[in-house]
Amino acid sequence: MRNKKPSTLSRRTKRTISYIFLISFSLAILIPLGLLFMNSLKTSTEVYDDPLALPQDPQWSNYPEALNPEADWGEFSIGTGFKNSVIVVSTTVTIVALIAPMAAYSLARLEFRGRKFIFYFFMAGMFVGGPAIVAMLHLMMTLGLVNTHWALIFPYVAGAMPFSILLMWTYFGAIPRALDDSAKVDGLSPFQTYWKVMLPQAFPALFTIVILQIIWIWSEFLLALIMLQDPGLFTLPLMLTRFSATTVEMHFGVFAAGVFLSALPLIIMYLIFSERIKRGMSMEFVKG
Repeated sequence: MRNKKPSTLSRRTKRTISYIFLISFSLAILIPLGLLFMNSLKTSTEVYDDPLALPQDPQWSNYPEALNPEADWGEFSIGTGFKNSVIVVSTTVTIVALIAPMAAYSLARLEFRGRKFIFYFFMAGMFVGGPAIVAMLHLMMTLGLVNTHWALIFPYVAGAMPFSILLMWTYFGAIPRALDDSAKVDGLSPFQTYWKVMLPQAFPALFTIVILQIIWIWSEFLLALIMLQDPGLFTLPLMLTRFSATTVEMHFGVFAAGVFLSALPLIIMYLIFSERIKRGMSMEFVKG
């Protein structure tokens, strides 16, 4: 019994410390988010008088006003930024979701010369850092794509490919080879085997890739800052930054509403899909 008490006490101490850390971390996120929501329902005067006070008369009109692309905000419109982000994110994720699984399947299941070299070539892209931005900018300028959405989409696709291929390659490699043999017996071609047999097995991994890429691209700022000059093409993070530098003093409530709306899709996705992402990353669906 004496030997068990220190162990039990140690477990309780660790559990208490873990709870304190998790609660503190949660409050550090929820309190600023709550203040942002409160200020998004105020007029600019109320915000500057007391940013910690509850709104006296909630200005729910700040939200549709923030998303209205025809609102008189000068050249910087939060609604236009929201629309541009949706275009860039949806296009990029669609391309990645189509190409990455096919590349990973070829590298994991098909036998051909140079397969390992191609795989490691893709993986090398995970270690490309900041200097690549200069090369990408030069390439986009050469192609005449600077100041277009394609100047973001192509680099985003290139940046997403290494991790996406790695994750899908891991899943495809863990699927039993007996499925390939059964598909051959049934007379399926390699593409039919991929489309009808292998891809459905890897849906958890594909789902994880889609969610993670949406989160990354939706909040990406640096590349958009470098590649875009036309305010009509700005994505949401860039538009919010420029909006805050010009009109935020006059329309702080609208700006706060725009910031809250920019974070809301990511919050909803996390609350709904966090468990699926965990399952996708842990490969729990593969059971021999």
